[in-house]
Amino acid sequence: MRDSKQGGTEKEVSVKKGSLESLIELSARAAREMVRQKKVLVVTHIDADGMAAGGLASRVLETLGIEHEVIFFKQLDQGAIEKIREKDVFTWFTDLGTGSFHLLRGIDGVVTDHHTPQPEPRADVVERDKRDVKDAADGGILSYNEFSFPHHINPHLVGIDGTREISGAGVTFALALAVDRSFSSLAHLAIVGALGDMQDMETGKLVGVNREILSVGTQAGVLAVDEDVRFFGRETRPLHKFLVYGIDRTVEGLKTEEDAINLLVDLDIKLRRDTGEWRTWYDLSPGEKKRVAEKVFSLMRDSGIDPSIYMGEVYVLPVEEPGSGLHDAKEYATLLNSCGRYGRGDLGIRIARGERGEVLDEARNLRRGHRKNLVESMAVVEEIGISETPGLYWFHAGGMVRDTVLGTVAGMVYKKRLRRDKPIMAFAESDNGTVKVSIRATQEMVDRGLDLSEVMKQASKKVGGEGGGHKIAAGATIPSGKEMEFLDIVEKEMERQMGKEV
Repeated sequence: MRDSKQGGTEKEVSVKKGSLESLIELSARAAREMVRQKKVLVVTHIDADGMAAGGLASRVLETLGIEHEVIFFKQLDQGAIEKIREKDVFTWFTDLGTGSFHLLRGIDGVVTDHHTPQPEPRADVVERDKRDVKDAADGGILSYNEFSFPHHINPHLVGIDGTREISGAGVTFALALAVDRSFSSLAHLAIVGALGDMQDMETGKLVGVNREILSVGTQAGVLAVDEDVRFFGRETRPLHKFLVYGIDRTVEGLKTEEDAINLLVDLDIKLRRDTGEWRTWYDLSPGEKKRVAEKVFSLMRDSGIDPSIYMGEVYVLPVEEPGSGLHDAKEYATLLNSCGRYGRGDLGIRIARGERGEVLDEARNLRRGHRKNLVESMAVVEEIGISETPGLYWFHAGGMVRDTVLGTVAGMVYKKRLRRDKPIMAFAESDNGTVKVSIRATQEMVDRGLDLSEVMKQASKKVGGEGGGHKIAAGATIPSGKEMEFLDIVEKEMERQMGKEV
């Protein structure tokens, strides 16, 4: 650390369990080790949270004057690990790594991840790790010595729910603060990562440690909070598309873009700017927003939809230009996701590092392609249809949907087309001959005992694959031809967790 008074201490975690400060203290030893390095390899995930986390790590290392490289993976399989070992350098894993310690043995580095840890047998414990965090019996904190990696920073180790309270970028931010408190100016990337992981969806706002990070960011002047309609695309979608596609259920009188245009005309809302471009929600005056919202919410109520679930907090980056795709934090996350999902993680990292101009233009082009691909993928699912078993909705897209956007497509289908009375599972062929699986549920199901991360882990293991993720959303990679066997195992595992409810 550049100043040990600003970072963690030599002591075990002693601050309030479940706080940002407890995660910073957990990061203290890793921070001391990090600043000693001459060269670091950053390994991150390809989604928005991974891009934000990797970009944040890169900015920290650049500020410290440490030579580094950032590389990206969909998952840490054997092939990825071989590439990492070839680098033979201190490695910083961001937004992944927690579930892969059996592959990481012998690699020196740090993991800043928010996924649920899976304890290894105590015989495999690294003895030196025992001094870092209090044992579960002393204060209710998971013991660090259950997870054998040189430096493992994970919110679950200090009583923080990594599913809803903090993202991979947020954990990476905690390590940055352990290095130096001046890195509070990177809080916006932690929030972008949390929004990319949809950690605001359950309550209409960020909760837990994310709120502490939000407070740090507002004090640093890099974040601001407002109350508004929470349809996606407040600043980048033409107003009529914003209304039609922002609602994830069918609304009578607002099913098509033509319906939306007619509604706006009837309300005497100007559709285009003086430059000829479509106006966005951000362009409307408070009075115009009020008129549109009242009409749209009335239509929603008539269709049996509670409008209140579409109101809540929105987060902006004051230093970014409105309408740029970066001013609204959720749109920023989508831009990063577009880069990572289409093989241009380098663009996402450069944007997170602060590069604009041609880099941003190229990323916007990817985002436009991403939206087009999602529309086409939805059409594919409509054509092949959704199958149903007693415990699941499911579809197999074969090679017609990119495996990198399968989870997004499954989530869109789930929200727009189906009763959310049981989970949805989707299959798609990967380019390496395996099959990618994504599964989504609801928070209500999780509250009743469902843990999709554990379901994917156990079911994939039984068919020779690997899986994991979050309780509410998870995934797996399985051998081709094992889909129906896997589906049957998944249903049985969910029944074991929840009884006959699922």
